[in-house]
Amino acid sequence: MMLNESFDACGTHQCDRHPLIDLDPADWCWATWRKRPQLIRPEPQSFDREVAIAKLKKVKRLKSRHWQWEACEIPVSMSIEEAFFWYEAITKAHHFDRVRDLVKRFETERFETEHLAAPVEIAEIQEWFTLVESNYAPAQMTFILSYFLSIEQLLDKLTEHRQYQLFVGFRQHILPYLNETEFAAIKTYIRANWEPQRFYFRPHLSALLGIHDWLETLVAKWKPERSYAAFDRNFRLEVIFGLESADLVVHHVRRLRLRLGTAEQVRAWLAHTELTALELVTESIAALNSNKEVSNAAEMFDVLTLIRSPIVAPQILALVQRSRIRDRAQQWLEENLELSIAGLLPLTIQKHPLRETAIAWLRMMQRQGFGDLIREKMSDEYQQIELQIFDAPQREELGKTPKWFKAIVDAAPKLEPLDWVKVSDLPAIVVGDTRLSTTHHQAILNLLQADPDNCSSILRQHTNADSLSQFVWQLYEQWSLKKPKGRADWVILALGRLGDDEILLKLADLIRAWCKASKHQLATSGIAALTLRASETAIYQLMQFAYPPISRLIRPEQALDEIAKARNLSRRQLEDCAMREVLERHCTTIANSGSPCKRRPKTHQTQLSKTQLKQFLTLQSLRFEQQMIHRVAYTVAEFQSFVFHPIVRPMAQSLIWQAKSMCFRIAEDGTLADSSDMPVELSSEAEIYLPHPLEMPDRSTWAELLSDYELIPPFAQVNRPIYSVSTQEQDATIVTRFADRGVFTVNLTQSLMKLGWTETYIGRGHWRGYCKRFRADHTAAILSVSEMPREHGYQRIDRIFFVANDWDGRRVPTEGDRIPLTTVAPLVFSEVLREIDHLTHRSKKRHA
Repeated sequence: MMLNESFDACGTHQCDRHPLIDLDPADWCWATWRKRPQLIRPEPQSFDREVAIAKLKKVKRLKSRHWQWEACEIPVSMSIEEAFFWYEAITKAHHFDRVRDLVKRFETERFETEHLAAPVEIAEIQEWFTLVESNYAPAQMTFILSYFLSIEQLLDKLTEHRQYQLFVGFRQHILPYLNETEFAAIKTYIRANWEPQRFYFRPHLSALLGIHDWLETLVAKWKPERSYAAFDRNFRLEVIFGLESADLVVHHVRRLRLRLGTAEQVRAWLAHTELTALELVTESIAALNSNKEVSNAAEMFDVLTLIRSPIVAPQILALVQRSRIRDRAQQWLEENLELSIAGLLPLTIQKHPLRETAIAWLRMMQRQGFGDLIREKMSDEYQQIELQIFDAPQREELGKTPKWFKAIVDAAPKLEPLDWVKVSDLPAIVVGDTRLSTTHHQAILNLLQADPDNCSSILRQHTNADSLSQFVWQLYEQWSLKKPKGRADWVILALGRLGDDEILLKLADLIRAWCKASKHQLATSGIAALTLRASETAIYQLMQFAYPPISRLIRPEQALDEIAKARNLSRRQLEDCAMREVLERHCTTIANSGSPCKRRPKTHQTQLSKTQLKQFLTLQSLRFEQQMIHRVAYTVAEFQSFVFHPIVRPMAQSLIWQAKSMCFRIAEDGTLADSSDMPVELSSEAEIYLPHPLEMPDRSTWAELLSDYELIPPFAQVNRPIYSVSTQEQDATIVTRFADRGVFTVNLTQSLMKLGWTETYIGRGHWRGYCKRFRADHTAAILSVSEMPREHGYQRIDRIFFVANDWDGRRVPTEGDRIPLTTVAPLVFSEVLREIDHLTHRSKKRHA
């Protein structure tokens, strides 16, 4: 039976598709567990050669020597003569270099079609498919061949040949038009003629035909990969789309960590999951960041917008925030206001990552005159959020420029207006009972670019802080939406100069996101903004980026040193002030006995959340360890003020402290005790620090004492491994004991960075190493690695040596710069070797 002979007899029925998703009927065929849609192929028109040649003129020849046949609009139903015309055109096109030469041949040459009614010989079929494979045939070729071959012949050749477009043509142009009898006959034929050695597209056809038992066994054996090549990803997705339920499809796609890569795959995903798993579509579109992938992301977005439900609005808002097609996403939100407002309003009363962004977008729409539409969608449950969306009654606008502002406004340069921000859409800056005018706002934008320090100081002194924060945050959101070319650092720096603590916390989250996305220039500007503000909140955020370092390309520790120097404080004193400020603002109410109260007074400030408390304790643990390594000391007053704080003290009680040569611990009652539990008295001039185990005379006694009291320190102190110079290294200046170990290349820099090492390139990268400085001992450790991996994925640590701390890092250390190992401080030597031993041992364990 010829496939085209069955089309006229096809019945029709609708599949159980979702009414709010405007997919094509053929798209629902991806979900083989649904009732199959069956399309009706229209009656073929008689062959008109002139019309066919006019369509042929639309074909485009690509630089890759392939031909783009989709532009020809090959019909879905045609006569056998027209089918032969398109077969000849497609298979003969490779003989021509220009479209007009191909068209000229078909205008002057006639083809005999009388032989088409006769049965096709096997040798002729083989010749046809050979021509098809050598010409990169379009998907329509499968449908064209169906006019000359039986269903058995077509399937046999489809399974033998490896041109993927032929399989796509079967899925798009044949399968949706089959009736139930034909569909069942194909399944029976495929099951009866399995020959895996020649059946290249067996999984694909099994997925399309719903042969679920074999597919589920195959997919269950797959293991997730760190990354997928495009072909491998597409192969797995198309097979998974043939599973027998939407739950199985979602489970295996998530398990294998797959992302959608084409618009067709988005259609298949929606056919299975409908409105229940749109997050994967958003994640997949946002992951397409390169210039080559933008057009693909736009096609996938167009499929997403086929959903006519408010539930899609949060997904599109997410694309506004973090995708290359943010302009298209913003345009959709503005053109579909009712869906957008109905979908984004629920986010404003939920703990959702996009809550603040949704409020800002609704506020912007309200300022553009859509406040009544927003109120129509708001029920009683939105009363608490209404004040954040709708502006307060307009204050009277300042008629004249205030004296405190006039001097800098007159001195402001006349810059071109910014094309990416509409000044009238920015929140008004409040001055007492009045507000600044749009002209004043434009002058502020000019000053933030030309004289930001003077402008920021005056504005923070004379204007309302909340309105100033709203102004600068809305400015950043407008910049983030448009991503204009040119300087952007002044917008980010303005967040630090004019924003309140809430803005600084948002900026810190942005810095983390920028580092994760490798946008280091933006992250560096964010660090600079926190440094300019230099408030306790800003310092605390810088500390979180420094312990451990968040990226090797930004330097939060340098920012902390700069702020400490400006305040005439030590780095430790500056950090203690910031930590103490966090505790005073958010700590739990503590009774005089040191235990938490069961109830908190109503007037007390917000408690420190569990997440914030965990972050605080982790940060302080890292600080204590670094203070031990670098011998950072406390005065008695500082020790009692900070270390004895009720939240810090439980951690400090599990550590050993030292003043001069006397070690002690903090007892449960707050007193100080030695290793014999005898009380210890400190003089007011004593300096207190955390001793390294090398400096503990009775180390074993302290270890036993901590074990008896069941005290678990936050890091290894008493039981810390100790490394010393070996007998073979007595006269040496380099350590080579790790030369036979390798470290994963991808983990080397990141692991060393977390341990406080900095990467160094000298001579345009001809010498590569890592450096860690110990200021208290005036020593710098240098780690040299092999220039090229000695085995796949590994690099060797060739040698470790030590130089004076005044080495500037601009030249390769010479033999004369090296310090003999026996003269290196034992603490420095032990800590360096401990870190490298741990790093190489962990890589060796992973490799095994």
